[in-house]
Amino acid sequence: MGKQVLVMVRHSPCNDARARETVRMALGLEIADHAVTVAFVDAGAGAALACRPEEAGQEPWAEHLEMLCMLGHRLWVEEESLARLGLPRERLFPGVEAVPRAAIEAAVLAADVALAL
Repeated sequence: MGKQVLVMVRHSPCNDARARETVRMALGLEIADHAVTVAFVDAGAGAALACRPEEAGQEPWAEHLEMLCMLGHRLWVEEESLARLGLPRERLFPGVEAVPRAAIEAAVLAADVALAL
């Protein structure tokens, strides 16, 4: 097994491609056999929702999330970000777990590599 890698998605999926590209990059880490945790925080919490970005003229990223789940990687969204943005847990993408900020902070400390993009 490679390294423990935490990837934080901090940008809204609505305005640009950064959230999608960060998730795509996280999936690419699988090739190097790393254990990946994707944490959706701040405005990035919106990228953890089950939605259809293609309806807004953006490329879809659901297949990347599905693949990460299928390969056994963790997908987390910060509970506090959901609450601050008024996003309902019921709309989370299947496989995304809402966790408290403290769990994400602990994962950052435990990770071999932590990326905040």
